[in-house]
Amino acid sequence: MNFSIPSRLLERLKLHQQTRLLIIAMTVGLISGLLNVGFRFGVEEVAHSLRTFWAGLMGIDTHKLEELLAGGAVLIARFDYHYLLLPLLPLSGALIVWLIWRFVPNFEGGYNFPNFLVAVNLRGGIVRLRDTLWRSFAAIVTIGSGASAGLEGPVAALGGAAGSSFGRFIQASGGRMRLLVACGVAAAIASNFNAPITGVLFAFEIVLLGNYALESFGAIVLSAGVGTVVSRWAFGSESVFYTPEFAITYGWELLLYGALGILCGLFGGLFTHFFFWVRERFRRSPRSEAAKLIFGSVSVGLIAVAFPQVMGAGYNIIQASLTAVYPPLFLIGVFFAKAVATALTLGSGMVGGMFGPPLVLGTMLGAGFASLIQSYTELPVQVTSFAVVGMGGFLTAVTRAPLTSLFLLFELTGTHEVVVPAMFVSILALVVSSRVARRSIDEEELHRHGIDLEEGRDTGVLSSILVGDVMQPGFTVVNRRTPFRELVKLFTRTQETYFPVVDDDGRMQGILSFQDVRGVIFEESLANL
Repeated sequence: MNFSIPSRLLERLKLHQQTRLLIIAMTVGLISGLLNVGFRFGVEEVAHSLRTFWAGLMGIDTHKLEELLAGGAVLIARFDYHYLLLPLLPLSGALIVWLIWRFVPNFEGGYNFPNFLVAVNLRGGIVRLRDTLWRSFAAIVTIGSGASAGLEGPVAALGGAAGSSFGRFIQASGGRMRLLVACGVAAAIASNFNAPITGVLFAFEIVLLGNYALESFGAIVLSAGVGTVVSRWAFGSESVFYTPEFAITYGWELLLYGALGILCGLFGGLFTHFFFWVRERFRRSPRSEAAKLIFGSVSVGLIAVAFPQVMGAGYNIIQASLTAVYPPLFLIGVFFAKAVATALTLGSGMVGGMFGPPLVLGTMLGAGFASLIQSYTELPVQVTSFAVVGMGGFLTAVTRAPLTSLFLLFELTGTHEVVVPAMFVSILALVVSSRVARRSIDEEELHRHGIDLEEGRDTGVLSSILVGDVMQPGFTVVNRRTPFRELVKLFTRTQETYFPVVDDDGRMQGILSFQDVRGVIFEESLANL
């Protein structure tokens, strides 16, 4: 198949190069938006199928199971044996993920978004669609079965893989390939949150490492816009979360928001350390991959017996906490339970993202903090406002992407009132988390593999390449007594440009470069030198 046909067709239409790029970006945005819709429907279908299967096997009504998921053993007076059904849901997902791991070549479980960043920034934007599809399916199973992980990372990688595949199809250059990957990511995130600006900033700030190239801006914005249109066609025009009216009543509330920012930074940094601590415990364990998956999934299910709100992506508990009143101890309990469940899920090898869990954790922290103030003081704080702002602050602390967090809140609430407290909380969270954990959760993962994207792509490339991968064991050695005329003949017989010079015993004396002698190569008087 001639992959250059689409590119030639666009050229024959006599379209300007920038116009062709925008058409391609719209196409990538459409594909990525549809992939996000399919991903979310897949999660819902897996969740429904597993719940129906186990409810039927246990002889209980499906509605009873939904009540279990909406309640929790700690909230009822008498324990119901039906709660033992909850660990079976993530266990089912773990077994399916293990089958994928067992029979799919090159499959990698756990949290994989940092590897996607490496592919985009260090490998020319080449993202293999086949591998990404398998990981996406594993993520659908993980989240649909009730294990704790985020939708956004797998969705972003899926959109990026679509952009990369389309780029290879039209034979795009390296820079253009990365742009198409960013277009796919922006469209996928915009489609997921129904928030086009968030998709654009996610692509620039997280995927392209803050490289805001002006020539790329139009294509990424247009792609995110198309992805948003697809989302609204599939899910409606409503925001992914309904937030009541946001308002700051008193100026002194900024002091409380400042305290919340410090808490978000502190716990965000601690969560990063805790996640890697749990993951390292799993990696160093001599147990088989199947045993690790079973232990992690069953542990999440047991946590769900007390706090079923930790299961899945967590969007339900975010929405509930924005529209209902919960006791502060319950909100704090969900916070710690969600942190542990997420670390167990991704640390044990199940697949998912790390963008959604901080949203849940931040919402619980913000709502819990405001509820405690309400309970022990007479200050008229608005719990919903602190929950929303906490969401952005904790996300900033974990991802170190303040602009993405800020505009996500702006698009979710639809009001500029959120901007000032969100800026206050996000910056404080960023500063404090930088002291607690030096790197974001993605940067830490790469740092542990010797890759530091912050120091530049060139450094990252060299840090990620082994010397053995670039060594050429077959090379030409020159004796230090070799006449110059023999060197001239050697230059004409080989493509090499550097020649180790050795003595009679084979010990290296130096290196001779073709560039060193090219200026005198035709000097006949040097033939016997």
